[in-house]
Amino acid sequence: MLQVFINLIENALYWLNRKPGRHRITVKIDEEQRQVIVADNGPGIEDDLSEIVFMEFYSTKAETGRGLGLYIARELLERINAQITLITAQPRKVLSGANFLIQFDEVE
Repeated sequence: MLQVFINLIENALYWLNRKPGRHRITVKIDEEQRQVIVADNGPGIEDDLSEIVFMEFYSTKAETGRGLGLYIARELLERINAQITLITAQPRKVLSGANFLIQFDEVE
C-alpha cells in the first residue's frame, strides 16, 4: 500500500506544481464502503484517458514520465484483491483535479 500511496501523492505534487494557485491533496477513507479516494485540485485527467493512464509505459509527463507508476499501483492492488480507478463523474469527485478510487474487496 505504501508504494501505491507514494505514487499517487508524487503524481499529485508533480501536477500541482504546474498549476498556479492554492494546492490541495485530500485522502478520504470510507471504512464502511472499504474504499480510499486520493484527490487533488490540479489540472486533472481527461475522462477519455481513464483506462489508458493505467497502461504500462503510458505517461503524460513530457520530460520525466516512464509510464510505470499507475501501472505498478494497479498491479500491486490486484495482488491484494483491490482495484484502482479514476473517478470521472463530477458528483463523486472530492476535488476538481485527479481523483483515484481504491476499492478493497470484502474479506471472506
